[in-house]
Amino acid sequence: MKLPSKSANLVCCVILMALAGTATALWSQTGGFAYATNCGSGCLGGIGSGNVSAYSIDGTTGALTEVPGSPFPAGANPFSVKVHPAGQFVYVANAGSGNVSAYRINAVTGALAESPGSPFPSGAASVSVAVDPRGRFAYVANGGAAAGKVSAFTINDITGALTPVPGSPFPAGSAPESITVDPTSQFVYVANELSNNVSAYTIDWATGALTEAPSSPFPAGTFPGSVRVDPAGQFLFVANSSSNNVSVFAIDGATGVLTEVAGSPFASGTDPFSVEIDPTDHFVYVANVLSNDVSAYTLDGAAGTLTEVAGSPFPAGERPRAVTVERTGQFAYVANLVSNNISEFAIDGATGALTEVGASPFPAGSAPSSAATTAGPPARCRANIHLPDNFVPIFDSIDYIVADSMGNRFVMGETTASKFGQLQSIPLPNMPNAMVCELVPLTSDFSAVAYVPTASERGGNYSMYPGLVLTDPATGVPFPNNMIPAQRLGSIWAWRIP
Repeated sequence: MKLPSKSANLVCCVILMALAGTATALWSQTGGFAYATNCGSGCLGGIGSGNVSAYSIDGTTGALTEVPGSPFPAGANPFSVKVHPAGQFVYVANAGSGNVSAYRINAVTGALAESPGSPFPSGAASVSVAVDPRGRFAYVANGGAAAGKVSAFTINDITGALTPVPGSPFPAGSAPESITVDPTSQFVYVANELSNNVSAYTIDWATGALTEAPSSPFPAGTFPGSVRVDPAGQFLFVANSSSNNVSVFAIDGATGVLTEVAGSPFASGTDPFSVEIDPTDHFVYVANVLSNDVSAYTLDGAAGTLTEVAGSPFPAGERPRAVTVERTGQFAYVANLVSNNISEFAIDGATGALTEVGASPFPAGSAPSSAATTAGPPARCRANIHLPDNFVPIFDSIDYIVADSMGNRFVMGETTASKFGQLQSIPLPNMPNAMVCELVPLTSDFSAVAYVPTASERGGNYSMYPGLVLTDPATGVPFPNNMIPAQRLGSIWAWRIP
């Protein structure tokens, strides 16, 4: 790639970035990474205080290989694990020590290094952790027999450190067991095990604070133990562990209010304790602890109804407590609490049926209680490239970098001078050394010039560019007068598009 000469007339805020590290994007080498919490003595048959197992995923077979240094230390009795949507950080809720361990992911090996200040106090019985899809806030369900709470944190996007949100913790029902955030980052849902209901909240996009939705909490089945929202953000699924079924609710996109769909609840195996939806939004999977199997369903995307897949339920290990589906939707992983291992299944893309594959099951630590995988890169992105009025390109091909206001996140690519205007929307390349729209490690000998957005632009004001139409990726509707609301601003200066 060619770089513009230093004599190029860039009369504006430019930065010269010398970037260290020779890492390659994690999904360019493998199918990503998987992480499992081993809750030890805090779970049935477990021993020890617990830790976190880390694996690389074979991009072809889905097989798991434990990464160097695994398992990694955690707090006491880690119950729940979540991966930050940018693939940088892992968060673990430690039920026994009442805190959250935060880790940075090594993008090459998948190894974990604890973030500065970790673990972070999160309240008694921290049994479940969730991260909003924009990566700005983390939420923790604080269980226990008494009235439960939800602890909320802002996430430092450089270190992964957590800072309590003003007003945190927020009231919940009795014994919150599971927490999730919807795909639009507007709503938080909590399954309250002892009050047999689901609490719903709206998120303040500026602060991360929670406000309970109208009519919340909403009745569920008996002992709801797991809650998830489908990728389209239309439906909420609740695994009811004692009534042996799955409740499905339609989500009001404006308020977060829940309405149970026709035919709900749907029968499952015995003691369903985890529910997951595949990324294509076609299939739903439920881990049944006492029947040692996984129920599989097809999802009616219009009505929200579930139809059990032929051959379901599918045998798993002993006491399967959690199920997750990796980013491509090809493989499902099940954490088996008593057999101390992870089962891997290939997903039939046409039917949703599960077939155990390869060397499955794979060894884990003592009493694996939850599992999560890294997210993959978006299929396509576009970036608005800003240059000053008097920029003069001096090569036929021009390299560009899109950086945030701190110069920490960027994407890079190449275009031609004839197409590189003062304000140009450019499709970003899927380069082998670039996690498009995510953090990008580059080689140490690479330097490049990038235009830093102005203070006005960082505040969301693009009204000075009449030829630009900024479209809300959540709704497909242009932002009025090219003004992005403050609560919608992130630190990555590139929009994901369909």
